[in-house]
Parts: sequence; structure tokens; C-alpha cells
Amino acid sequence: MKADPLLTETEAFFHDQIPLTKAMGVKVEAYDEHHLVLIAPLEVNHNHLGTAFGGSLSAMATLAGYGMLWLELETGTRTS
Repeated sequence: MKADPLLTETEAFFHDQIPLTKAMGVKVEAYDEHHLVLIAPLEVNHNHLGTAFGGSLSAMATLAGYGMLWLELETGTRTS
């Protein structure tokens, strides 16, 4: 399956401009005008108990909001 260029470009932008996203292994999985799906592997984002590290969860939530706004500005879409 061919990767969506917008998703590939967005992921590259995140990795270039926000180095933490590359270290976290963040991937841009999907996007439409209402949703942005980001994923990150647990193996590099876990705490001493083996569960998701709170800082990683917080970073993902912040990145999702930032990414959604960035994509809406980039593509000219608006949600109601």
C-alpha cells in the first residue's frame, strides 16, 4: 500500500522540527478533517513498571493538538 504523501511529510516535519518525536518513534497513522491518529511504540515510551510513561502520553496529547492545527492550516480545512 502506497503511503499518503501528506502523512509522510507531516511525520518528517515533526521529526525534523521536534526531535523528541523521532526519539519517541512517533508515526502519523491517519488524518482527515476531523481526526489525527498518532502512534508511538511502548518499548521506547515506558516507565519502570512497563506501562506508558506519563511524559510520553503528555507529549503525544500535545503533539496531536498541535498536529491537527498544523494540518488544518496546511491543507486549508476547517472543522465545525
